[in-house]
Amino acid sequence: MYQESETTNSQKRFTAQQYQKNNEYDKAKLIYRELWDGKAENYDKWLGWEYADTLKRLSKPDDAICTSKEVFHKYPDFKFNNNLLCWLLYEKYIKAITEESALQQKRNMLKVSEFIVGTVSQDGKKSAFESTVFKVVDVLKSQNNINHKEILKWIDKLDYNLLSEDVFTLNLNDGRTKEGASRKEEYFSIKTKALEAIEDFEECLNWSNIAFETIPKFHYDNDIWIDVRRNYCIAMLSKDEKFNDAIQNLINLAERKKHWSIYSKIFDCYSGVNNIDAALKFGAKALLSRDPMNMKVALLYNYALQLEKASKANEAAMHFALAAQIRRKFDWKINTDHSNKLLKYKINEKSQIDINDLTELWIKFARFGEKLNKGKIINILPHGNSGFIAGDDSNNYFFRKASFISGRNHMHTGMNVSFRGIKSFDPKKQKEGNEAVEIVIE
Repeated sequence: MYQESETTNSQKRFTAQQYQKNNEYDKAKLIYRELWDGKAENYDKWLGWEYADTLKRLSKPDDAICTSKEVFHKYPDFKFNNNLLCWLLYEKYIKAITEESALQQKRNMLKVSEFIVGTVSQDGKKSAFESTVFKVVDVLKSQNNINHKEILKWIDKLDYNLLSEDVFTLNLNDGRTKEGASRKEEYFSIKTKALEAIEDFEECLNWSNIAFETIPKFHYDNDIWIDVRRNYCIAMLSKDEKFNDAIQNLINLAERKKHWSIYSKIFDCYSGVNNIDAALKFGAKALLSRDPMNMKVALLYNYALQLEKASKANEAAMHFALAAQIRRKFDWKINTDHSNKLLKYKINEKSQIDINDLTELWIKFARFGEKLNKGKIINILPHGNSGFIAGDDSNNYFFRKASFISGRNHMHTGMNVSFRGIKSFDPKKQKEGNEAVEIVIE
């Protein structure tokens, strides 16, 4: 009788397997449920895995998780089920988390994520390990107060040698395709940024070098940003000729990328070696960018400290006041040192600083010691975002509207301007040309 039952069950399971192969999952589910439900102690791990997999394919994740957990408790080392269970948990509790829901779901997400990385190994697309780690990092990066040490804890769970170098390809509506970074490239971008943020300059430099030795082609300007971190670390670790070379590289990268944060890093470097004039110069370049001033609130405070060292008390007070004004606006904490500065300069909550009142000062510092050109706008291209300046030195200079320090919305042909001329690469003509930056209306 028992043998007949076993034979009947084997036949039923074979039938269920055939249904599953033919994508007839509803029929397969009915048989698997009869064979498995309430009988987990009696049947083998493969039966439970087949049943859970069928439930997953029927878009019944909760039932699939329940069955897969039953298998896991009886067979915790069964790799196939572990991979299935962890993918199910990833899809249900981790993948769908958004920036808006992250704060409420973070604790549970981390609990489930710890289970996943403790249960399966890093095995590319076969396991949920890598997807889990990268999703956790994305959520941590989206928080208001980013915990870079926690990001490092998670990214360090990955062995970069096992990460894919395959680039992500996106099909655009116009028929073109766009490449995105591979997971290996993304790994280096995340890791070097976090190491820089916690000021572990030696490790950041080491991993930046490994990135350039490892990644054949970069995307999203990751090569620029990792190179910025590399040279920033060299400058922060050096006081000799390496410092000067690193600073020059950072200046070149700043002119190429045109991002305020690179000038801010140069400010940090010069502040660190007590070169106040140079610090004020490059800090001013950062402050003059069009980016929101709330992004530069820490720079404003540190810039005020350098102004104090330069015996410019009034100017320092204005920067301490502006930094506090921004912090109050966004309901951000003002630390004790900052509060003491406000008391020292008798700055109260009613003090309001107009950024325009500081612009002339920043222009003065940004242009300190630089050779300036003068000229006239001779052409503005149809889109209105760029054009050409005829310099008094008989050279023509390409310019971008964004390069105007002020008055960009009032520019017109025939307008007299002063500017700094740099060499830039014209991708259309595939050659080097002249470009006007830091433009001021005369």
